[in-house]
Amino acid sequence: MGSASCAHQSCGGNDRCSPRDSVGAAIAGLHKVIPDLKWEIKEVLVTNDTVVVRGEATGTPAAPFLGVAPTGKPFKVMSIDTHVIRDGKFTKSYHVEDWQGATRQLGAK
Repeated sequence: MGSASCAHQSCGGNDRCSPRDSVGAAIAGLHKVIPDLKWEIKEVLVTNDTVVVRGEATGTPAAPFLGVAPTGKPFKVMSIDTHVIRDGKFTKSYHVEDWQGATRQLGAK
């Protein structure tokens, strides 16, 4: 299931994982589209080698976002992140954001 390497991976789905270094560029791109993007931690659960974080993302797109033209409307969506820790280091992070909910709030048909 995992690899012998301790390189941290970020996963947006079971089979869609990327090295942590490449994730930074994606987040920077997201901030260009949503300059006021913020994540707020709502709850943290820790068990054995796993940390689960329930968060809330908010923002107002200033450019087209997931096919929706900017309208000046903000969105607020839930996010869930599950982090796996091995030998005191984060080795894998799984994350889910309700981006479809964001597009509905922004006025997508």
